[in-house]
Amino acid sequence: MQLRALQRLFPKAHTQGVELSNYLCRKYGWSRGSVTTLATERDFDLVICNDVVGYLNDVDCAQALENLADTCSAALFLGVLTSEDLELCDPERTDGSQIDRSLRWYRRRLDQHFVNVGGGLYLRKPLNVTVWSLDRL
Repeated sequence: MQLRALQRLFPKAHTQGVELSNYLCRKYGWSRGSVTTLATERDFDLVICNDVVGYLNDVDCAQALENLADTCSAALFLGVLTSEDLELCDPERTDGSQIDRSLRWYRRRLDQHFVNVGGGLYLRKPLNVTVWSLDRL
């Protein structure tokens, strides 16, 4: 849904969705694929990966994070449940099939390529903009 909202806000921007579901690809015009095998000749200014990598095993998740870094030229929005979040979740409404990984596990991989500026937003290294120390996590 974030992609559709961005398309409305920025109608001249090129957007591309990648999804495993044939149904969603047909419905929204997305490309069929997976973040684990994502390969593109093109870099994107903004890459959004929300509630996806938490379902992948450790090897596939690590590969997916590398693929996201390879595809992203400026900013990544990553939404994922971590072990530290489990006590905040309503077990009746949270999908229990997600893999339980720590914040440290994700940060160790993300910090190689990105600077965390909060709210799920990561900026690609090397930074092309000034980010004050207080804005970095």
